[in-house]
Amino acid sequence: MKFKIIYLFLLLSLSVSAIDYIEIRNLFAASPHNESKAKLLMDKTSGATTSNAVLLGYRGGVHMAMANHCYLPTSKLSYFNTGKALLEQAIAALPGSVELRFIRFSIQCNVPGFLGYSSNLSADKNILITWVKSEGASKDSDLKTRIKSFLLISKQCTEAEKTSIKNV
Repeated sequence: MKFKIIYLFLLLSLSVSAIDYIEIRNLFAASPHNESKAKLLMDKTSGATTSNAVLLGYRGGVHMAMANHCYLPTSKLSYFNTGKALLEQAIAALPGSVELRFIRFSIQCNVPGFLGYSSNLSADKNILITWVKSEGASKDSDLKTRIKSFLLISKQCTEAEKTSIKNV
């Protein structure tokens, strides 16, 4: 009987602490244009560490997005550099994560060139295209849809790549 009570308690505590990645993704997508959503995502990812590298990656991404919501160039650069360091730390902790590669790709596609943060565009694009075409992508249809949609509007993809993505 004690075992059943402990098991039930553990099960309930796990479900309460589960991360809603669809909500996190929605907040991240809105964060460059909506400061309140960016701040909410900052709050939701505040405890992120390399033990949850994907959440840490979103924290890095939203830091970079916060640069859109401040006026001083020094503040913009500070947010960007902090976010970049967090995102790269997350990718180093979990280099095979397609979601982290997508976060970085979406950011590198949109940051100004003078920031010099574009060296991974080609490699990340190839990883994303390969993943979207794979059977593993069907395990997370929300992420697959987001990546596919982004690739189809990306200036980084050739027309041939876009055609092959559309056919998936």
